[in-house]
Amino acid sequence: MSRRRKTEAHAETRRRGVNKGGHSCPPNGGLGNSPAGENFVQTELGRLPADWSALPIRDVGEVITGRTPSTKREDFYNGEYNLISPADLDNGKYVVTAHKRLSEVGFKEYRALPKDSVLVGCIGNVGKLGMISDERSATNQQINAVICDKNHDSHFIYYCLHENRARLEWAADKTTLPILNKTNFENFEIATPPLPEQRKIAAVLGMVQRALEQQERLIALTTELKRRSCTSSSPKACAANPKSKPKSARCRRVGRWCRSIRFVLSPCGTDIRRKLQTARREFGP
Repeated sequence: MSRRRKTEAHAETRRRGVNKGGHSCPPNGGLGNSPAGENFVQTELGRLPADWSALPIRDVGEVITGRTPSTKREDFYNGEYNLISPADLDNGKYVVTAHKRLSEVGFKEYRALPKDSVLVGCIGNVGKLGMISDERSATNQQINAVICDKNHDSHFIYYCLHENRARLEWAADKTTLPILNKTNFENFEIATPPLPEQRKIAAVLGMVQRALEQQERLIALTTELKRRSCTSSSPKACAANPKSKPKSARCRRVGRWCRSIRFVLSPCGTDIRRKLQTARREFGP
C-alpha cells in the first residue's frame, strides 16, 4: 500500500472511531439521522438498530478465491470468457469485460461464478470492488468472490463493502504487498439489516449510482465532441470549405452546450426544473 493510501485509510479509520477489538465504529452505527424512538444495541461495529446484525462475511455467503490457470497452456486463453483481475475492478459496478480472456477449455478449469457475485480485491489494492455481470466470468487469485445466500442481498453487500473499504485496507497484513487472506476476509464483520431493508437500501443506492454514471458519460461525451470540433476546424479545413465556421466560433458553441448540460445535471439545475414543472402544473404552459 502506498504512503498516501495508508494515510487515507488511517484518517478514515480515525474518523469513524476504533474499538478495542480493532473494528471501526461509525458514529451512530453509520446510519446518519435515524428515526426518533428506534431501539439500538451496542455491537463491535458500534451502535446499530436492534434488528440489525454484525456478521462476518462467512455468514453472508460462500467465499471463493480465484486462481490463474497455467500460462504454459496457450489453449486456455484468448477466448470469450472473462478472467477478472484487480485491474478490471472499480470501473463501474458490473465487470463487463476483462483484460485477459479465457477459452472454453480454460474456463472449464474453474467453477463458474453466478451473476451478481460480489468481487473484492484482496491483494495489492485491497478493497477494489465489482460484480459479476453474467455466468461467463472467473477471477484470478487476487480476488475473493462472495456468493450471497438467500438471506442477503448481493447489491446491499456490494455497497456495504464499498462503505467499509478503509476498514478492509486497514485489516490487510502490512507487508510490501498488502494482503487480506481468505480467513481474515471471511472474519471481516459488516452490519446487515433484515433482507427487505437490504433490498430497499440497495435500490436507492443503485439509482444514485446509475445517475452518477450517466452524468459522467454525458460529460465525457460532450468533452470529446468539443475536442473533435476544435480539431476538425483547422485553418486548412476552413479554407477548403468556406461555409465552415471558424474554429473559435465552433468551440464556443460546443462549449456553451457542454456548460448547459453540466448545469442541467447540477443540483441547482435540478431544483430549477422541479420549480418549472410545478409552475406549469399550476399555471399551464
